[in-house]
Amino acid sequence: MDKNLTYKFTYWGIISVAFGVFISVSVPSLFHILTIIPAILINYRFYKEKKLNLPKSAWALLGVVILGYVSNFVNLETLDNPVRSFGKLKYFIFAILSISLFRHVFENYIDAYKIKKISNVLFFAVIIAAGWGVYKAYPDRAGGFTGIMRYGYGTSLILSLMFGLFFHQKKIEKYINKKMFLTALVFGSLGLFMSKVRGGILGLFVVAPVILGFYKRKLAILSSIIVAVVLIAAAVVLKSGGSKSIRVLERLGGMSNLKRLSQYETSSRTILNNPIFGLGVNNFSSVCPEIKEKLKVDWRQYC
Repeated sequence: MDKNLTYKFTYWGIISVAFGVFISVSVPSLFHILTIIPAILINYRFYKEKKLNLPKSAWALLGVVILGYVSNFVNLETLDNPVRSFGKLKYFIFAILSISLFRHVFENYIDAYKIKKISNVLFFAVIIAAGWGVYKAYPDRAGGFTGIMRYGYGTSLILSLMFGLFFHQKKIEKYINKKMFLTALVFGSLGLFMSKVRGGILGLFVVAPVILGFYKRKLAILSSIIVAVVLIAAAVVLKSGGSKSIRVLERLGGMSNLKRLSQYETSSRTILNNPIFGLGVNNFSSVCPEIKEKLKVDWRQYC
């Protein structure tokens, strides 16, 4: 395959991920379509030239893939959708193949100007998704284009990275458009708060001291104290009955929390009963009602 096509396909594949990650679950699939052949060819070439230098994490991920296939075969009779269970593993394989491809393309083709274009697309997607998420959150909590939970946790992750970059703007100024970056940071924060996804909000809140720790130690210590005080105060509110008006402080015995606790209990007990081969890839939700019935766990249809 022509190296220019390899570069261009990979570049536009990354653009599709940046644009679609918060807007559509279908658009990022263009990345797989555009880069699967270049990824295979690059890895094969590096292997022949003895330049295939994968990190230890890639080999660990390969181990997960192999275990996943073994798990599927062991649980073949109980797999609700074998094609889906086996097919899900291709994304992990693709991640392994993409390492060498990314390394090659970023070293030889993608410069600061192209990175700025990619980041602008991502910031635009964050802004649009946040606006739609805020609009949809209050009537029915339907969330952004990709659903409230996916939007909330995805936004929490990207905001953690963006807040880290906020304190090091001079180092990355040639890679980002500052106005787009700050606008996305504000809209993303607003969107996450309005989505009321408690896990996402808590995750960002707790990671703040870590982010500040790479900037100024005193700020990290101060923020750690603030986070600790706020978490203790929240625990006191939850223990005393919680809040009916503030979703993030919903009482521990509330319906939403009890449903989640039933999932944690079911999954943890299932892991203990099937510690090595599990239930098969992506199969828990299919057999969850049956397991809850067997284990006498409440909320048996919530899976």
